[in-house]
Amino acid sequence: MNRDNVLIENVLDGNTDSFSILVQCYQDQLYKFIYKLTVSKEDTEDILQEVFIRVYNNLYKYNNRWNFSTWLYNIAVNVFKTHYKKKKKNPENVNNEAIDDISCSILDYPDVAYEVKEQRLLIIKLINGLKDDQKIALVLKHVQGFSYKEIADILEVTPEAAKMKVQRAKQFICKKYNEMKGRGVYNEVHI
Repeated sequence: MNRDNVLIENVLDGNTDSFSILVQCYQDQLYKFIYKLTVSKEDTEDILQEVFIRVYNNLYKYNNRWNFSTWLYNIAVNVFKTHYKKKKKNPENVNNEAIDDISCSILDYPDVAYEVKEQRLLIIKLINGLKDDQKIALVLKHVQGFSYKEIADILEVTPEAAKMKVQRAKQFICKKYNEMKGRGVYNEVHI
């Protein structure tokens, strides 16, 4: 039995300290995942809190034949979708927190820093313009490093469909980026 399953058994037996350990094991990577989807610290914290509440309340439903991380990310995806349906967030609204992430080393060169910020802002807008499933698949693959099989399990689709969602997301971003930059060349931007 792996570490997660032992902790889950302990939680189900009433040991809340084991749940705290489980949260600590996944909190940082889940925060990064959600932040890449929301581009808002406030929304990320709200969603993360709701995810762990749902995990705790539904832990008895977890089937240990699946990876716990897959089950956890599936819950995170569902909470993200619900959160944004309620908010009816406009994809054009990009939070400046994401833009402020630029590395300090380039800030010594104002022209370069400005151009990098502008490009990053444009890419963030394009990512926010993706369909939810494409956005989630793209972040799971290229930010979190999940396999297509794991993405498929999280999104409840086939691995081929997961791969197609990532491909379509990349194609959309590249095409729109190049259109907005006045270049008609599809492959100029590589994601």
